Amino acid sequence: YDPPEDHKSYLHRSGRTARAGESGVVATLVLWDQELAVKRLQTRIGVSQPIVEVFSNDKRLADLHAWDPAADRASA
Repeated sequence: YDPPEDHKSYLHRSGRTARAGESGVVATLVLWDQELAVKRLQTRIGVSQPIVEVFSNDKRLADLHAWDPAADRASA
C-alpha cells in the first residue's frame, strides 16, 4: 500500500514498531513518483534518512527472499 501522506498517520504506523519500550526499524517502500512526498514527510517529522534506490534484481533483496517471519516469531 502507499505510504501515508499525513505525518501523524506515518508516525502512528511506524510507532507500532516501537511499542511497549521495544526498539524497531521502519522501512518505507516508495515508487519514484512518491519520492518528493516522502522527503516532505521526513522534513515534517524531523527525520533525515537517505532514500535508497533499489531495483528488483538488487542483491540486497536476496535476504528478504530468504527471510521467514514466522520462524522469527516462533523463536522470540
